Amino acid sequence: MATEEASDWAEARDEGFFAVDSAEHAPTDATSDVASFDSVDSSSDTSALHGACPVCLKPLVDGVLVAACLHEFCRACILQWVDHLRDRGAPVRCPICRTPFAQLYTNVVSAEDYDVEDLATTAPSPRSLARRQRALVYRRASVSIDDARRMQWPVIYKTNDQAMSWIRRELGVVLGAATDTSLLTQIIASQLVEIRMDDASRKRKHVQHGYERLVDALHGFLDDDAATFVVELSRYMASRLNLAAYDEQAFSFG
Repeated sequence: MATEEASDWAEARDEGFFAVDSAEHAPTDATSDVASFDSVDSSSDTSALHGACPVCLKPLVDGVLVAACLHEFCRACILQWVDHLRDRGAPVRCPICRTPFAQLYTNVVSAEDYDVEDLATTAPSPRSLARRQRALVYRRASVSIDDARRMQWPVIYKTNDQAMSWIRRELGVVLGAATDTSLLTQIIASQLVEIRMDDASRKRKHVQHGYERLVDALHGFLDDDAATFVVELSRYMASRLNLAAYDEQAFSFG
């Protein structure tokens, strides 16, 4: 179990979440930032937290303490970290000392005056929620290559630039957020150009539809998710909605 947890931690750090090299800036123990909750300035009539956030390296904005170890963070930064770990199915641990935690101390005025935020009741960010819901698509609705060959592919309305945010997000969902997807995005963009050219031509240049060729091209990278990815891509490319509106519509019917 310890080896598995260490692996989780290494993978999380490798994803470049931090703006800081933790080996250089991290405290040597779990309480070196804030030696004791009793040390918080009890005379202050505003937030007693005035340090720098170890995630963004900027002065704290809406500063909070991790209840289990009293390390300080911007609330938005630590909640983004929590979402990041939850998306990967990893245990929620302090990014500085790896102490497991489930609560934050917020609105800290003094050692006696603060609020407690239970992370179990904190809603995920819209971005994290979208990634989770998109991940369900690939777990629930597997499209086979044979299914893809029988598809009546829709006409493309979006430009490649308009689709790129969706493409990068979906590839991150399928392959993991740490994966370099630059080659795959180039393959997809190139094939979308060919599909448009075929659709605009009175005599189709290729016998096989471009989306089917894309399934074949991506299969070596996405395995059984390739056909599902391309079908989902074709639906998004055929929509006139932007990403936020498309997600809202898709999730409302999901």
